[in-house]
Amino acid sequence: MKYSVVIHPGIDFIDYVKDLKKKLEQKIGWYASVNSLAHISICEFEFESDEVDIEKIKTKLIHLAEFEKAQYVYLSGFNYYKQHTFFIEPSLYSKAYLKDIFRRVINHLRPYIVGLSDKGNDPHITIARKLDEDKMIVSKKLFTHIDKSFFCDSFSLRKFNPDKGQYEIMQRFSFGNKNRKEGQLSLF
Repeated sequence: MKYSVVIHPGIDFIDYVKDLKKKLEQKIGWYASVNSLAHISICEFEFESDEVDIEKIKTKLIHLAEFEKAQYVYLSGFNYYKQHTFFIEPSLYSKAYLKDIFRRVINHLRPYIVGLSDKGNDPHITIARKLDEDKMIVSKKLFTHIDKSFFCDSFSLRKFNPDKGQYEIMQRFSFGNKNRKEGQLSLF
């Protein structure tokens, strides 16, 4: 069983990305990730036996989410990887915020998951994957400016559905905005 932990933006931003993907599909035809919901990948992992392991992970994610702080994530540009992936990137400040969340999730889960795949090196929202050079040129010309945001207040656990070839959300973990108690300092 394959799983991933991701951040899903709000429905308005998901719809906005769907529209971008439709526009691109009208110009270049079908492409990889055309039907994928907008998300920012944190990590992926697999289990051979499903029930017990995934319940442990859910418990860890519930506890972690209690202490995460919700805030706006600003998307400031389009960019691409040489591996033929075109994406939306967050502003530098938002990227730092996301990387902090990713680091905590990965550090929290690593002791419980063998083969955890870290996806949080460069937070982004993929528009298209596996584009050839010509399709990448069209993408870069079609999308040149973005100034959007979404309120980041949760992460989600997803399970891969091989029949659909897509991940499906199993559970959403809302941020609790709690402070960790680190002890009190005394002046005496």
